[in-house]
Amino acid sequence: MAIRVLLVDDHKMVIEGLKGLLAIDGAIEVVGEAQTGERGLQLAGQLAPDVMVLDVTMPGLNGIETMKRIRVLAPETEVIGLSMHATGQVICDMLRAGASGYILNTSPPEVVVRAIRDTASGESVLAPQVAGKILQRIRELQISIASSGQSTASEIRAVLTERELQVFAQLATGHTNHQIGAELGLSPNTVSNHIKSILTKLHLHNRIQAAAYAVRAGMS
Repeated sequence: MAIRVLLVDDHKMVIEGLKGLLAIDGAIEVVGEAQTGERGLQLAGQLAPDVMVLDVTMPGLNGIETMKRIRVLAPETEVIGLSMHATGQVICDMLRAGASGYILNTSPPEVVVRAIRDTASGESVLAPQVAGKILQRIRELQISIASSGQSTASEIRAVLTERELQVFAQLATGHTNHQIGAELGLSPNTVSNHIKSILTKLHLHNRIQAAAYAVRAGMS
C-alpha cells in the first residue's frame, strides 16, 4: 500500500515541485495539498494521511501552531517540518509540538523521499544541517539540568520495564529501529512496539523528544 502524503506549504511552486518529485516514487501517493495551516488541518482531519509535509513558517496559522492541532485532529498522522530555516529555536519548537522530523526545502530529492519513507515506518528524521543544532541544544539542556541537581532517571526507571529502559538508552544514540534491534537482539517491529510504549508512559510525542529526555536524565 502506498504511503499517503498531504503537502502543506504557502508557496504553490514548492507544492508542485514536491508533487513532481514524489510522483516518481511508486510507493508514495500525494492525496492532498493545502496552502494554509487552516486548510491543512481540514484536510488532515478528512483524509487522515500517513505523513504530512508541513511548511513551518507560513503566514497566519504557522506550522508550529498547525502541528499542535494536528495531534488532536489526526493523531495517527506523522508530520515532517519543512523550512528554509535551520535555527535551533524554530527546530526545537516544531519537534516539541510533536513533529517526527525536520528537513530543509533545499534538501536533495533523495533526502525528501527517504524522510517520508522513514517517517511512515516510525523513524524520526533530521536533515544533516539540522541534526547538529539539535544535538547542541540537547547538550545545553543536559548541562542545565545537571547544574540544577534535578534527576529524572529514578522516575523513569519506576515506570519503564527493563527492556524498555534498554531501548530508551539506545534512543539517545540516534540509532534506527534496525540498529537498536541488532544491538539488543530484537526485531525492528518489537523495537517499534517498545518505543510506542515508552512514548506513552513518558508522555512524549516522538523519538527525538525521547532521545533528548534520555540524555538529560543521564541514561545515554
